[in-house]
Parts: sequence; C-alpha cells; structure tokens
Amino acid sequence: MSLEKKKTQLSARKKRPLWLKILLIGLAVVFVLIALGPSIVSTSPFRNWAVGKINGQINGRVSIDSWSIGWFTGVEIQGLSLEDENSKPVAAIKNISLDPSYFSLLGQNPRLGKINLVSLRLDVRFDSQGRTNLEKISPPSEVDGPSEIQPSFELQIVDSTIVVHKPDVAPLSLHNINASVQMPPSAKPVSFKLNCDVSDARAQGEIQAEGSIPRLEGGDFAPELAKASAKVSVKELDLQLLSPLLCRAGLKLETAGLLDIQGQVQLDGLENIELDFQAKSADISFSGDLLKSDTLHLRDFSLHSRAHRRDMSLSLDELRLDSDLIVLQTSGTMHLGSTATLAELGSAGLKGELTADLAKILNQLPGTLQLQPGLKITSGELTANYAITTTDGNTKLIGRVSLGNLQGSTANRIIQLDEPVELSFDLFRNKEQEFGIRNLSATSGFGRLSASGQAKDIAVQAEIDLAKLNTQLSKFIDLGETRFAGQLLCDVKLITEPERLGFQVDLVGTDLFLHGLTPRDLREPQAKLNLQGSVGLDENNQITGVTIKQAQLLSDQTQLQFSGSGKVQPLSVSGQMKLKTDLAKVDTYLSQFIDLGQVRFAGQLLCEADITTLDRQVNFKAD
Repeated sequence: MSLEKKKTQLSARKKRPLWLKILLIGLAVVFVLIALGPSIVSTSPFRNWAVGKINGQINGRVSIDSWSIGWFTGVEIQGLSLEDENSKPVAAIKNISLDPSYFSLLGQNPRLGKINLVSLRLDVRFDSQGRTNLEKISPPSEVDGPSEIQPSFELQIVDSTIVVHKPDVAPLSLHNINASVQMPPSAKPVSFKLNCDVSDARAQGEIQAEGSIPRLEGGDFAPELAKASAKVSVKELDLQLLSPLLCRAGLKLETAGLLDIQGQVQLDGLENIELDFQAKSADISFSGDLLKSDTLHLRDFSLHSRAHRRDMSLSLDELRLDSDLIVLQTSGTMHLGSTATLAELGSAGLKGELTADLAKILNQLPGTLQLQPGLKITSGELTANYAITTTDGNTKLIGRVSLGNLQGSTANRIIQLDEPVELSFDLFRNKEQEFGIRNLSATSGFGRLSASGQAKDIAVQAEIDLAKLNTQLSKFIDLGETRFAGQLLCDVKLITEPERLGFQVDLVGTDLFLHGLTPRDLREPQAKLNLQGSVGLDENNQITGVTIKQAQLLSDQTQLQFSGSGKVQPLSVSGQMKLKTDLAKVDTYLSQFIDLGQVRFAGQLLCEADITTLDRQVNFKAD
C-alpha cells in the first residue's frame, strides 16, 4: 500500500465524531455496572444500608448475617431474623434462596422462580385483645383495593416450626413443617402440600394436607371451588382442657383422660365436603362438686362420625358413640340454610337411638344420688329413640324414653322398680314457626302426666300418688326419716303471646302427710292453690318480670290471697295481700314445728296489706 493511501485512512479515522466515543464509553460503563451490580449489592455496606431502610419502616428490627446475589446464581440470604419492638423474637430463617427472572421483576407478573425457606421459626403471639405481634410490626397499608401485581413462584418450606402463644394458655407448636406451594402465572390454580407435627402441653399429633385453589381471571382466588384432602391425627389429648368449658357452662365438673383422634376431610368446593372422624379413649373420668365425692368413669370410649355435605344439606351417614355405660347412634340429613333451625331440617329427617346401662352408672354415683347404704344395682336400662322429619316446611319430632328393669340387692333383700317409667312425645312446628304438642305423656307406678295443644294454648295435667312415690324412692335412695303421702292433682294452662307467657295453675293436695322434716308429723286434709298470671320476656326470652293476677291458697286453717307484680331489674315486688286464718288451727299447726310451751291462742284473724319492696327494703301497710 502506498504512503499516500495510508495517510488518507489515518485521516479518516481521526475524523470519527466525539459523541460516538462518549456513547461507547457510556455503554461500557453501564455494562460494567450491570455486571458488577450483584457484587456491589452483596457487599456489607449495601446490606447494612438496605436493612436500615427496612427497620425504619417497621415497628421492630430485622438483621441479616449475609446475602449474596448473582446474575446466574440467584439470591441467597443467610441468618435472617426479625424481632418486635420489645426485642422478642418473631421470625428466624436459617437460609432463604430464590432464582428469579430479574427482568420480570420490572413488570406486573414477576417470576420469582423457586423459593426455598430452610429452618423457619415463627412465633405468633396474641395479646389480651386478640391482636398478633405480626399485626403490630407492619404499619397500616395506605393502598386500597387488591394489588395489580400477580407473582408466580414455587415455594418450598423445609424443617420449619410455628409456635402460637396465647395469654394463660400453653403454647401450640407446629413443627417438622415440610410444605410446598405452587403459584403459577395467570389464572391457573394454586396447589399446595403440607406435612407437620403438632403438639402442646396436652397433646401431640400430625397433619397431612394437599389440594388446590382455583383462580379467576385477574388472579383473584375462588375458595368456593377449592379441592383438598387432609388427614389429622392427635395422640393422648389431655381431657382436662374440657374442665374450664364445663365450668363456664355452669357444671362444676373436672374431666380427666387421654383421647386419641383421627380424622379425614375431603373437599370438592365448599358445597361438597366429606368427613370421617374417630376418637378413642380407654378411660374418661368426671368428678367435682356436682358429683360430690363420686367419680364417674366412661371406659372403652369410642366416637365415630361420617358425614358429607352436598349443596345446602348435611348428611350424617353415621354418628356412633360406644362405651361401657352408653351407646348412641344417629343418622339423617339436615338442611343448612342461613337460619337453620329445627323447622329447616331436611326432608330425609334425622333419627337416633340411645341405650344406657343404669346399673354401671348408678353404682358409680352412690353419694351423688344418696343411694341406700350397701345397695348394689344389679340391672337397669334407659332406652330412647327419636325421629325428626320435615315435609313442606312442617317439622315433626317424635320419640320415646323408657326406664325399666331396675333392680338391686342389699345384704338382706332384693329390690326392684315395680313398673317402668315411660315417656312418649309427638311435637311439631308449622310453617309459621308455631310450636305445638300433639301428645306428650309420662306414666309410672306412682303417677302420670299428659300435655297437648299449640304454643298459644298448651294444657298440662298431672297426678301423683305421693305414698307410692315414697315407696319406690325409698327402695333405692336413702331418705332418712323422711316419709310423705297424699294425692296431688295439677292442671296447668300456658298461653304464649309476643313478649309474654301467660299461665294458670290449679293444684289440689289431699290427705297430705309429711314425716321427718319437722319435729312433729305434718298433716293437711286438703290444700288448694290457684295461680293466674303472666311472665314478661325480652327478645332473648329472658324473664323481665312477673304479674300475678290472682294467687289463692286455701287450706284447713288459712285462706291467703295475693295479687301484684314484680320486676327482675331492679328487683322489686308490689302487691296486695289478704289473709284469713283460724288461730286455733294455726296454734295446732305451728305446734308441729315449734315448741310453744304454755302459749295457746284461738279466734279469727283477718288482715289486708299493701306490700312494696325496692332496693332490699320492704314497705307495707296493714289493717
């Protein structure tokens, strides 16, 4: 090549524009920064700066031992921990790794790739108001409505633990957690799997679950279409945890025993659920003030329930309770409306049976029932059955209860209940939700009872032979010196109205006799009580007050009349009383209870009085 040509090419190169050089240098710098970006972000100064920014936005403190970020190696975080504002641990994770598509993070559908959480420890603490420490750490979000960002990822949780702390309750621990969640892009279903152990101070168990939750267009979840299956097992559940519940229900009972539970749930949308549940215990015991010094044992206890829900009905395929004391089984279909009541039970109905071994039950409760000393119940059975059916909105409940073959023995003799006690009932509720009694009757060797009518007008009749009742009770129960006899006849009418229950009671006692409760025997040839009035009820059917239109007591020596009213809150009574008595008969009557010495009185006494009470004060005006 000639010298002139080389000079021409060199001159052309020297004329290359300056802006192109700047552009090339800028691109090189950007390329270097992009290439070195992960290395810069991975440095301790940058990590400390990022952690400081996070701590400035939360009510707590985050710390990270180390992290590394690479274009081809993903993100890995070592030793992440979170504390609340009181320096109590909230979360600690040994290792977090993920492999995101970095450029997708700039859009609304970031692909986070595989996320692995290894050795997570999460402590969830509830305060007395029910708020958790997680709620307190995160400040309230100012973003309204759902987020438009729809990430996709595959989450793996390995060898992790979640501990739930509540005030005055032993912590609940979910440990050995191994779980996976797959969140695919777009509106594809989210799938999950879970295996973990669960334990607290009273039980330990295992949970296995898997399933999927569909998503709609836009990414919103559709839990009503979810499909899932779960297995739950609990071993040696300490039944002492039932004691506080029974006490709050007004039953002063202590429970003890260990219960093993196994259950399986199949979910095909919220409208289609199948449940199979079993519970077993070798010995469940009840004790406490209600049972005095006795302890009731329920041995070889097992409970098995299979049920499924279809659309708006729950089918109870089987509910069976077995033990040495009692056997209960029931099945049927219930309607699950928004206001499911007795009147909304499914047309297939509900039915059940119960059998109880009275000998085994009563022999464990001698002190509670005050059984005769040395008495051993040798046989006895309580049976019951019921059926509920609904047709065209009209519900019927029929059933029967029978107590029979009750026998026992003492050192000297064999005793038995002369006649069984029988109860049968046929109840209904119509479309208008009005309750009624077609027939209710109870019969025994010492009395009878019957009732019928609709809720607006129910009539009850009862007849009791007190001498026969005394004879039957004294065979089994230690009545001491107490003896009673006579005839009681009772007629009751109940009338219901809005916020009011009216009543009329006529009670007649003939040849009444009582021995053992007073220094001398009490005898009353005839006594009559007539009571008419009503009870006020609030919207929760709690009593607000009582109105007595007429109360009249007639006996051999006294005539007493009263009319008035009373309120529950505040407690107050006002009314008028009339008393007419034969003092000579009263003298004879009182001397049965009180040693009057040489005091004797006779004559007729008439008294009329106005009585009012309020705030523990009694005011009266008498003539």
